[in-house]
Amino acid sequence: MPGPGPGGPGGRGRSFAKPKNTKRTALRTLSYLSKSKLRMAAVLCCLLLSVGTNMGGSYYMRPLINDLVGGRFGGPSDLLAALVPLLCIYLVGALASYLQSVIMARLAAKGVNRLRKDLFDKLQDLPISYYDGHTHGELMSRFTNDADNVQMALQQSVVSLFSSCIMFVGLVSIMIYTNALLFLITVVILFLTFLVIKFMGGKSRKYHQQQQAALGKVNGNIQEMIEGLKVVKAFTHEEEAKANFAALN
Repeated sequence: MPGPGPGGPGGRGRSFAKPKNTKRTALRTLSYLSKSKLRMAAVLCCLLLSVGTNMGGSYYMRPLINDLVGGRFGGPSDLLAALVPLLCIYLVGALASYLQSVIMARLAAKGVNRLRKDLFDKLQDLPISYYDGHTHGELMSRFTNDADNVQMALQQSVVSLFSSCIMFVGLVSIMIYTNALLFLITVVILFLTFLVIKFMGGKSRKYHQQQQAALGKVNGNIQEMIEGLKVVKAFTHEEEAKANFAALN
């Protein structure tokens, strides 16, 4: 019957650890994107253009709808002529959004490439005692699942954060200019929404941590069973191994 393996049960509980300094960790992760400042500037320009055209198109539709409802268009040709600028605005926005997505995807991929290299270099410097306390599958999970999550965060979450901030400032300015009372009503609704999101976000974060910890245990078990498959066969431990994996999975 195979033993607990190089990771042992003691290391499996540490497959997820909250950073001691979240802000420093976030800035360090973002530093993997800042290596190419020219591409980051291009992403920012495309992001500003995309958000600007989105808000501009929405604001342009207001008089367009008012004219349409008020019957101020002489005919279909007048309506078509009024829709052409709106179409151009959204086409420019779509092109900017596409370019931003492509450039950001490449930046995130290269950033995670450097992250994996730094991680592999770090593994070469760690003492043997570290490997006695962590399963092979858990360490492999850092290069696969965790690295993929970082790439997804760099590629989507960072852009969404900046886009939301810019959009928020722009929409607030437009709303105050258009109707201050409507803005105050929206502020109350946003505050209540923020409280709900904060509550749900805390719950979601806890479950995500548990998910990552469980995934590390599953990967560790798979690694151990594959490495010790001959021992499993020799001691007819197949059924116990299946049951153990089913429980972890």
